[in-house]
Amino acid sequence: MDIRLQPWLSAPSGPRWIEGMVEDIDEQGRREEDRGLAKVSTQQGVESLTLGDASRLLLREVWTPRKAFRVSIVAPGAGVGSVGSVFAKLGSSPSLQVDVVGKKGMPYDRYPDSWESGAAAPNLQTFARDIVRIGVPLRTDCFILGSRGGQVVLPVIWEAMGNASPPAVVVNGGCAMGLPGPPTQWPARAVTVMLLGGQDYFRGAKSSYEYLLDTRKHVSSQNASTAFLYVPEMKHMPQEELLGAVLPRLVSAALTWNDDVPLEQLLSAAQALECSGWGGRLCYTSGPGLWKEMVFGQPTMDRPPAPPSPRPPRQPRAPCPFGTAVSVTPIKLALMQTSEHHRQAAAEARRMAKELSADPQKRLLCNQLVEFAHGQDAEAWVAEEDCQQDAKIRAAPLQQTPVLRPHMSRAHTQSLLMVEPQQIPAAKTVAQASPIYAHGRPALQSSLRLQPVGFPKSQLGRHAGA
Repeated sequence: MDIRLQPWLSAPSGPRWIEGMVEDIDEQGRREEDRGLAKVSTQQGVESLTLGDASRLLLREVWTPRKAFRVSIVAPGAGVGSVGSVFAKLGSSPSLQVDVVGKKGMPYDRYPDSWESGAAAPNLQTFARDIVRIGVPLRTDCFILGSRGGQVVLPVIWEAMGNASPPAVVVNGGCAMGLPGPPTQWPARAVTVMLLGGQDYFRGAKSSYEYLLDTRKHVSSQNASTAFLYVPEMKHMPQEELLGAVLPRLVSAALTWNDDVPLEQLLSAAQALECSGWGGRLCYTSGPGLWKEMVFGQPTMDRPPAPPSPRPPRQPRAPCPFGTAVSVTPIKLALMQTSEHHRQAAAEARRMAKELSADPQKRLLCNQLVEFAHGQDAEAWVAEEDCQQDAKIRAAPLQQTPVLRPHMSRAHTQSLLMVEPQQIPAAKTVAQASPIYAHGRPALQSSLRLQPVGFPKSQLGRHAGA
């Protein structure tokens, strides 16, 4: 439930309204003075209102009732442990409810057996089917996926949901590359906003031009709601500053994309990157099979990505408990959970199952609680593994390595330029394919100004559930 609050300090021009979301209503507080209070989360913190005040605010003509948009981060491949602060900041918006689905390192976190070095169930394919089975897409307004999540999980969701699939923000663009097995069935009306990196090993040995052309080729020619940002200096795990600048704007673009291209949000994402010193390209569909392209920031030399770093050997441990139940956890809780938290959740689930076991009508619920407990046992094992790895990283001596920062000077930033839809020839060099970089081309003055991120004002997202 959303609400508008009026801060105690008034702006010079009169009262200034800010948005907030009712997080809790305490009707039976421990203290008498706390009873009947609504806790409202805003960008300025948490406010407590009496239910009477809240009701009056709800009835004001300036307020339109709406729920927060539900954003689901698919944990395997998303980098929750590496860029969790970016996801936490995204979740601090009153307009969004951000949850983490699943957990990295679980028994299902491996490629399916149709892949080289893949494995039989459980794997990411069965994990994706469980996500569909428990109804996560039905109560999600936008997915965020990265790496193997975009490669394996999103195509399974597309296959199951078709044109009813929620919009998706896909880091690394795993859904738009050549994948083992049958071709990906890209729904004609799926909304997909991707973030690609030139220093991402997903690019392989292709030049930047070939990489962008190949990405377009894997998007359905019937689809008119796909866009991607290509940043030549972005790595497979995006730099935290880069992802923080662009992610809220990409989510806003995905939520806003209906029949018209959300050009304002896409340009805002490109402008945010340019203001942070990054250059690249914005490509989007203007119709089925029709692409437009924009260049932002200073041109960057095309250089091949580095291969993935070898993983250090792990110390032998007792096998992971075989639990695969999918958990859906608010982002704040997901970032602070320890192995002990997971064990407590498992114990509570088993206690509830035992209490309900005497009722034959509760048998299905009891089985689900036991299944959840097994999953929490496995997540506790994974949390211990993560804790040990973090301790090794903290104990390792720091190495001074040069940090590559592109385009530090903003004095010569390049305005956004549009390339009209064109027939792409079969083969050209990067220099030939990028006439926009040629010296002497008249510059277009950009009228863009970096604005705060705004999310749609609809009653509910297209795919919001209860």
